[in-house]
Amino acid sequence: MPLPNRPINLMQTLIDSVEFSLLKMPIKKIKEAEIDQLTFAEFDHAKPIGISPGYSSTGKLIALAIADEKTCIIVDFKIPRGRADRGQSANRSSIQRNLGELQDKILCRPAGELFAFDMGPLCLSIYADANLRVTNAVDIQSGLSAVDRKPLTAIKEILGTSVTIKEQNVRTVFYYLVYDPEDRKSATDLAQRAWVSQILAEYGNGAVTLGKVPRIDTQKLSEQKLITLAKNTNDALRQNLNKPMKTQHDVSVVTNGENITTKSMKFSSKLRSDQDIIMVTEDASAGQYNTRGHVGRVRGRTGPLQTSHPLDRKTVTKVISIGRDDPTTAEAQRAATVLRVLQGYEQLLDDSPWIQNIFYPSDDADAPLPWPLHWSEPDGVSSTQLNPVSMTLPTHSLELNSSQQDAVNTMCSSLDEHRITIVQGPPGTGKTSVIASFVQLSIQMGYDGIWLVAQSNVAVKNIAEKLMKTGFLEWRLLVSKDFIFEWHEHIYARSIQENIIISDRFNSVTPKNIKGCKVMLCTLSMLSNARIGKFTSQNPIKTLIIDEASQIETNNYVSVLVTSSKLRKMCFIGDDKQWHGAKTLVGELAEQMGNGAWLEEKDLEEGNFQRPQ
Repeated sequence: MPLPNRPINLMQTLIDSVEFSLLKMPIKKIKEAEIDQLTFAEFDHAKPIGISPGYSSTGKLIALAIADEKTCIIVDFKIPRGRADRGQSANRSSIQRNLGELQDKILCRPAGELFAFDMGPLCLSIYADANLRVTNAVDIQSGLSAVDRKPLTAIKEILGTSVTIKEQNVRTVFYYLVYDPEDRKSATDLAQRAWVSQILAEYGNGAVTLGKVPRIDTQKLSEQKLITLAKNTNDALRQNLNKPMKTQHDVSVVTNGENITTKSMKFSSKLRSDQDIIMVTEDASAGQYNTRGHVGRVRGRTGPLQTSHPLDRKTVTKVISIGRDDPTTAEAQRAATVLRVLQGYEQLLDDSPWIQNIFYPSDDADAPLPWPLHWSEPDGVSSTQLNPVSMTLPTHSLELNSSQQDAVNTMCSSLDEHRITIVQGPPGTGKTSVIASFVQLSIQMGYDGIWLVAQSNVAVKNIAEKLMKTGFLEWRLLVSKDFIFEWHEHIYARSIQENIIISDRFNSVTPKNIKGCKVMLCTLSMLSNARIGKFTSQNPIKTLIIDEASQIETNNYVSVLVTSSKLRKMCFIGDDKQWHGAKTLVGELAEQMGNGAWLEEKDLEEGNFQRPQ
């Protein structure tokens, strides 16, 4: 229902202290068209200002809250129609915008700083959806944990024990970032998020903690880079907003005195550590009611549970988790990479030929991709000295037809025109056999730094089994403990178990354990593991083979392309019927085939590789 005309006041509910308990701040809502020279006059100072975004259900920025210690304004943006691509800058829209005052007086204010939670995605949304730049902006979580970016964690660490944090209220205010301009609670939640952002800049240890955070200045970034970063980030934002807010889990709850544990029955709906849940409970006297709980650290299927009420002699009929799932390790790493670029580490993009060639290709589609000259002689061995066509595979090699052998040869080639290679075809056409044969021939040619990755653990396991079938044993398979422990031990044949390294053992791995191992297997997300350097330091990523490439979105590659300084070759393997038109890197590359011959493509039809005519 529409908001009534009566004023909205912000009565903050997040912090219990004498200083803030009597806070009553008017919230002024204003439409973009109503902005004039006096709209932001009360913010004409150098004190901290907090900002907070209001997103639509599709991830568009439709409102921005602006707050200091006395004033809060919510700007409701005009939404240009027909803008399907959020990576496109708003200045390409034919609709006139009235946002100059917002940029000059707030977003690029002449003095003072801006503070926000998740400031990186917010700055990119401001650029993508309003065509505005932001300067002197501080991402609050950057001053704290690199892993836990929950707003509650940041508020507790900055304000400490000098005040009482109303934890459940904080979770509620940050629970739902989708903004409804006609809903009063949506407006007050948005205002509270902006208000608490500026509070953290001056109270507790905020001045010291946030003073060390590199500032974001999108005025220093080119339009081309901002468009690329915005597309990457906004795709991730859209995916996050599409995650369910409530999820029912197939679990059992076991009570043993004061100890309560949960046991998940299905991997697809398993409970994760640090989740808030609601249990539908029943007992003979009170009937059916809800009980709140919080899941502690989950190991395998089980995890400890704290509840708001005892569960003795009660039956739990449903367990529902509240809130979206936390970002995966890969998602968090991707966001961290983008944030570092925004905070001034622009060379992360500039120093990577892969980023330059894939995300900023030449306008001349017929021109060959420019690669560094010294890449043509990796490790001092010229590509002309090794001819894969003239070499024979080992005794236990898989039988290949001529076109499959041609694909393997192209994958092994270190020529510039083959640095990006696509092998495509439907299921059952021998793609896994091609990968295994590529490994054999590469090792015979003296190559190292070979990493075989896929979207799923099952696909990686299938490659490992194919390598075993060829008799090649010099590889290691990295597997997440969350995937294997108490869930999927049974899918790994005994013959490959000796080559598996589970993630909880990464700390104990020594260079001696993997010395001489030239081939590593893992999921693409595993490359974002905090301890992956244990393995890349001994076997740097030089050749990256991606199976299931049609299932991996473009932005999932950003971190590995930025951080893998010795990467010289990428081979994409997948089903060509799935990737054309999809938001995948291999789909985008395959579409560019029509504009030039700078990719070497291998088509598989009716079980055979066929060279395009």
